[in-house]
This record gives sequence, structure tokens and C-alpha cells, in this order.
Amino acid sequence: MRGLARVIWTGAAVCVAGVAVLATGQTTGQTKAPPAATGTAAKTVTFESDVQPILTAKCTGCHGTDTRIKEMNLSTLDGVMKGSESGSVVTPGKPDESRLYQMVRDGKMPPGKTHLADDQVAAIRSWIESLAATSVTAAVGPPEEVTEHDIIPVMLLRCTVCHGPRRQEAGLDLRTRASMLKGGKSGPAMVPGHPEQSLILKRIQAGEMPPKK
Repeated sequence: MRGLARVIWTGAAVCVAGVAVLATGQTTGQTKAPPAATGTAAKTVTFESDVQPILTAKCTGCHGTDTRIKEMNLSTLDGVMKGSESGSVVTPGKPDESRLYQMVRDGKMPPGKTHLADDQVAAIRSWIESLAATSVTAAVGPPEEVTEHDIIPVMLLRCTVCHGPRRQEAGLDLRTRASMLKGGKSGPAMVPGHPEQSLILKRIQAGEMPPKK
């Protein structure tokens, strides 16, 4: 049962990305102060010349073209801006709200003792600060449309053990869009156009569903 719960929990992040289209990760606990820039304040930081070499050397072994842990590809600007299965990893202009920066700043990534040097962390911070939403959109194109055809297979795989044909806990069936709109004892599972009001997204983001154990 623990193995099944682990598989179910892994899929929860995908549900968040699909229902909300964009979900941002947040780290908790104490964090280190941002490293100070070292003598390059006047230099324009770009992805190609300053950030991509760092990610290629330190990150793409696990998050690259061939291996994409958490469905994250950090080998290209397009891949970085698309983020991971949990959602966006870069919030343009806001490094402290960007999952990518949070993880390298706090020494959580890369794993082990291969942490980035302070000047490398500072370069990533400066790059995110310099981003404008319009320039990012122009560089990577419009976001991909997510439809029920993307989400239903995830629900069938991860959620219908408890909310499917054999069991419908709390009267909730997650097999179809119609059944999600109908909802269960707590009301509709989703509110079209309002992910923040949708019960299914609230449960997933709160870590309540799918169950961890």
C-alpha cells in the first residue's frame, strides 16, 4: 500500500499543474540571505552566457534532455520557463518567489555537496531579476493549452482508486469532467475558470490529497 500511495502522491503535482495551469512551489523554514553580487553589477546577465553554462554543468545530469526528473529540463531557456511537473520554477522579476532560485540559494539543489558557488547563485538571481514577462513570452512562445484530455488520464491513474468505479469516497467520482463538476458531499470538485476556488486544487495544494500513506 505504501508503494501505491507513493505513486499516487507523485501524480498530485501533475494534477495541480493541469487544474491551475501554473503552480508555484514554496520552500519553508530558515533561508540564507541572498549572496551579494561580486563586482558585476553593471554587467547585463543573460541566460545564454551566464546561466545556461551553470545549469549545464551542475543540473542537467538530472534535469536535461535525456533525464528529466520531475519532468524538468534545464538545458534550454524554453525548458527552464516551462518548469516542472509541479509548475513554474521561475517567476520573472521575482527571484525569491522562483523555485529554481530558492533551491540553489538554500543549498537543496544540486544534491549532496555539489552546491553552487555564491557567484553562480548571484548570477541566477540577477538573471531572474532582469526578466520581463513580455520578453520571456517572446522568447519561449505562448503557454501550451491544457485541456480535459490532459487531465482525465492523470485522474484515472492517480485518483480513481478512491474516487472511481468501485469506490467513491465522499460521493466523489473523478473519472469525467461532468462528474467533477457534479462533485460530492462537499460540493463541486472544480469551478470552471476559477482554479483558486476549486476544491480539488485546494486539497492537492494543501497536501491532503492524494493521501501520503
